[in-house]
Amino acid sequence: MRYLKAFKTISVILGLILGLVLAVSGCTTNKNNVTGMGISLAAEAVPEGIQLTFSHIPVETTRLFINIQYYNNTGELASVYDIISSYADLRDGSLEQVKLTRKVIFPIVQAGQKYSIAVIFQNENFEDISDWIYADCIAGGGIYLNGDLTLVLNENNSGVSLSSEPVFSSNVIFDETKYNFSVTIMVYQTESEKGSIGVGSHHIPTINGLTWVFDPHMTKSLREGDYLNSGSYPAFVTARCNIIYDNIKWLVEIVKTPEFTYSL
Repeated sequence: MRYLKAFKTISVILGLILGLVLAVSGCTTNKNNVTGMGISLAAEAVPEGIQLTFSHIPVETTRLFINIQYYNNTGELASVYDIISSYADLRDGSLEQVKLTRKVIFPIVQAGQKYSIAVIFQNENFEDISDWIYADCIAGGGIYLNGDLTLVLNENNSGVSLSSEPVFSSNVIFDETKYNFSVTIMVYQTESEKGSIGVGSHHIPTINGLTWVFDPHMTKSLREGDYLNSGSYPAFVTARCNIIYDNIKWLVEIVKTPEFTYSL
């Protein structure tokens, strides 16, 4: 079985940071908020959402990846399914802006919710400049999703449709491509070792309004690339909104399907 870079989407990145949720009281940074290069990260609640402040950003940084997540229940984390995750992939103009200000605001938060933040710096060869850097924050205010929203699988589990357009508590600016979808297939090697494969709409880009059809294209690619052994696996689909705030694009998770069985 081969796990090639082309199919290592955000679900794999999430697998690297399942231990991010830390016990905090109020809005504080945690003990791992300084990298080996001495880059510190502070997270604080502001009226606009959660503000991240970096002590400095290495000049050789050409990519800054920020993941912000919380758990959808109060119990023990069982799998990637329990994580609600949003992220920003800063490069070029948005990165240069943050290099100057050393600040980033994530606006889509629910007051009182505890969020865990993970950041990585990379150079032009997509090599990590330092270790992951972490912080926690309990949000005090910001923009949040209003009302119920569901993501419905079709009869043969080959596509999904949003029940409606998402409505937020305040106006937001959407990117030209409003939605992003991804399928996460859970792969269990052993009881103690768990992994996942993610296939996103950037690999299968046809989105028709609120609907995304991922099969038979996904299955064809998995078979041709030998990415996954034949068998049956738990899987789910995630929908995100692409929201622009202060010149930074955030892919904000809005809803998941229930888990279903994917067979290859």
